[in-house]
Amino acid sequence: MTAITDSSSLEALGLRTNDQLKALEKEDKDEMGMDTFLNLMTAQMQNQDPLNPQDSNEFLSQMAQFTAVEGMVTLNENFDALANSLTSSQALQAGGLVGRSVLTEGNQAYFSPDTGLEGELQLDSSTQNLQVRLFDSAGGLVKSLDLGTQPEGPLTFSWDGSLDAGGQAPEGIYRIEADYLDGDGRTPVSTLVPSRVESVVVGKNNEELVLNLTGMGSVPFSSVSRIQ
Repeated sequence: MTAITDSSSLEALGLRTNDQLKALEKEDKDEMGMDTFLNLMTAQMQNQDPLNPQDSNEFLSQMAQFTAVEGMVTLNENFDALANSLTSSQALQAGGLVGRSVLTEGNQAYFSPDTGLEGELQLDSSTQNLQVRLFDSAGGLVKSLDLGTQPEGPLTFSWDGSLDAGGQAPEGIYRIEADYLDGDGRTPVSTLVPSRVESVVVGKNNEELVLNLTGMGSVPFSSVSRIQ
C-alpha cells in the first residue's frame, strides 16, 4: 500500500485536505459578486410584504452602494497592477546604471592610477584664488591645485595622482577641500565627485533606489546630480 503523505498526492486523486476545504469555503464566503447581490435583491423583492412594499429607491441606493464598493475594489487592483509595473520598470532602468559613473555631492573621491580623479565645483559667484586640496586617509595634505580666478558656474577639476612632495599617489579614497578668497577670508565650495556604480538595490513598495558605488559605499539615488 502506498502512503499518501502530502496534499499534492491528495490533489492528484481529486481530494482535498480539511484545511484546503476550509480555505476554499472562507474564500467563497469572503467574495460576493454582482450576480450574488442581484439574486439576493430579487429574493428580497419576492418575499417582501405586498401590503408594505419596500421603496424602489432603497433598492437603487443599495445597488449604487454595492457598485461603488465593487468599483473601489477594482480600482485598488488596478493600482496594485500599476505599482508592480512601475517596480518592474524601475528595475530595468536601474540595471542600466551598473557600470556607469555618477556625480554625487561629497568631499571624498576614489582615485585610480588608470583613470585619475575628477570632480566638479559649484561656484555661486566669480572667485579669486580658488584652490582644491586633497588629503590621504591619514589626513595628510598630498596635493594642492591652484585654479586662480574663475567665473560663476560649474567648474571641472582633475588630478592625475602626482604628489606635491614628488612621486605618485596610491589607489584609494581621498578627501577633498575646496575654497576661494573673498573679503571675509576663505569661503568653502561644495564639490561633486564621480563614482562608478557597482550595483543597484531596487526598493520595495516604491522605496527609493540605492546605488552601491566603488569605494564610496551606498547612496540614495536622489543624491545623484548627474549620470555620466
